[in-house]
Amino acid sequence: MSDLRDQTGLSAGSVRLAIVGVGRFGRIHAMKLAQMPEVDLIGIADIDRDRGGELAHGLSVPFTHDYRDLIGHSQAAVITATTSAHHDIAAAFLETGSDVFIEKPMATTAVEAEDLVQKARKTGAILQVGHIERFGTLFKRIRQYADRPLYIETVRIAPFGLRGTDVSVVLDVMIHDLDLVIGLVAAPLEEVSAIGAPIFSENDDIASARLTFANGCVANLTASRISMKRERRMRIFQQDHFLSADFDANSIRVIRKSAGAGSPGIDTEDFQAPRSDPLQLELDNFIHCVRTRERPLVSGEEGRDALIAAIMVTDTLKAHHDRLRRSGLVV
Repeated sequence: MSDLRDQTGLSAGSVRLAIVGVGRFGRIHAMKLAQMPEVDLIGIADIDRDRGGELAHGLSVPFTHDYRDLIGHSQAAVITATTSAHHDIAAAFLETGSDVFIEKPMATTAVEAEDLVQKARKTGAILQVGHIERFGTLFKRIRQYADRPLYIETVRIAPFGLRGTDVSVVLDVMIHDLDLVIGLVAAPLEEVSAIGAPIFSENDDIASARLTFANGCVANLTASRISMKRERRMRIFQQDHFLSADFDANSIRVIRKSAGAGSPGIDTEDFQAPRSDPLQLELDNFIHCVRTRERPLVSGEEGRDALIAAIMVTDTLKAHHDRLRRSGLVV
């Protein structure tokens, strides 16, 4: 490993930060962090020496093949490695009191997620999970309209790619909507049913789940990474009105029952949310919390709850797979 950046030359009040895992998405994180004046990127770690070394050289940042070289030198860490490595890497930083931002899903099991939450509590470390949709201007607007949802539908589909296939489409894609729906409903999740199938990878590439909450709200979620097009939509139905949100177009249509005399009519309102950079806002929130010790917008507890919901869906899918194998439809 090249020498870690001399900490005597760091900016006053800046956050000494390391990043672990610089694949396609992690590379974007690193480039944004390197441009933030309140951040001193003291090191990059990646198991791919060529990929990580090239990026580190371009950003004039030290590189290491082993993330453990960075522990004790950094005040905070951003972890964008493969999901299966999330727990071990995050735990190593949290145990020394380092603050951690970790991409979703935060771990592969509920036990791992709870362990990270407890480690952060024990050391007083900030633990933030990368549910990026929470930072978009569209979802902030949705929350203003959706205060008592009765029924929710979400669709999140995209063409096939190799990124994320180390986990199922539930942990890779659907978990975004699971997090949003749980936040909107604000009631315990009681029952889950789901179907899905592995098509191009060893894990489920398409899935549909039905969630029932303690307050009676029901949500149907569809996720696919083998579609011919990209689509990210949400429809929320409440008493007297419903809304349709398009996350790609950053737009909302609200349809209400009009309050006029006689037969009820229909009023329609269209809203175009301003474009923003949710990843930048997410990283800004993390650095702000590191400096102020405030609770992040998406805490470790919230990341854990989204993961638990995703695991509930995954467990139901396993039962569905057993039926498929017994019928001979899959081997």
